[in-house]
Amino acid sequence: RQMLALLPVCGWAADAQGKIQLGNAAGQQIWGGARYVGPDEMDQYQGWWSDTGERLAAGDWGVTRAIVAGETSINEVIDIETFDGLRKTILNSVVPLRDSDQAITGAIVLNEDITDRRQRERELEALANLSAALRKAATRAEMLPIILTHFVELVHAEGAALIRPVLDNEVNVM
Repeated sequence: RQMLALLPVCGWAADAQGKIQLGNAAGQQIWGGARYVGPDEMDQYQGWWSDTGERLAAGDWGVTRAIVAGETSINEVIDIETFDGLRKTILNSVVPLRDSDQAITGAIVLNEDITDRRQRERELEALANLSAALRKAATRAEMLPIILTHFVELVHAEGAALIRPVLDNEVNVM
């Protein structure tokens, strides 16, 4: 209990049946609360594999795999919806606990919130894509639609427009 309480990341402890028995304050902060459930109720936790967008079923969660198959999971990237409705990205790591006879007695789960880091990575990737596209443009007129397209992608807007100054009572909209 003391070790979990001191961790700067989310920590959960599950029993031999996979039911979450204990969690720390960091876990409640990341998840917007807690649900102390077993494998058959893990659908209360909503998550998607970050690389594919595929929803995690109850049996896909690392804690369930640790209890059922003794599987260790390290730094699985999962997009989650918290209990208070926020979207986040976490690193999910789970280790099964075993007794001296190697029987599984529980599991320890660690979650690290990497939402901000993933957002920065996406922004840097978008800027690199913009830079590469601009290098291919020969004229300023070719650059403007490229800038608009990448701007919309970067800020997740539905659209954007550049309005050039009025010359000779004419408005040019791109």
